[in-house]
Amino acid sequence: MFGILATLFGGCKDGVKSVDVKPSLLERYTVIDIRESYEWEERGVVKGAKLISLSQDDFVERVRKVVQNSQKPVALICRSGARTARAANILKAQGVEVTDLAGGMNLLESYGYEPVPALESVK
Repeated sequence: MFGILATLFGGCKDGVKSVDVKPSLLERYTVIDIRESYEWEERGVVKGAKLISLSQDDFVERVRKVVQNSQKPVALICRSGARTARAANILKAQGVEVTDLAGGMNLLESYGYEPVPALESVK
């Protein structure tokens, strides 16, 4: 039963909140795109997303700062959701609470969402 509810409404895995990403959910969150910069350039990004690559040495500190300064819950997005699941667990271990947008850009684009160029995201 919980599995069905988690699938419909989001859930927790290893104590990390996870929701299947949908265009209608994006406005509820401050989104951080954790892909590599070449991926931002090649495929675009969620409009308004903060761009903090998981591979950056100061990843945890930069995400922590966004969480502390955000008026909304913070959610992570990547290409397919694999990196966000890993990153959310790393952040949780450091005391930083975020939501994993499961399915990533691939799922988001399957709903017809059109990413914006990376430079437009930071305006």
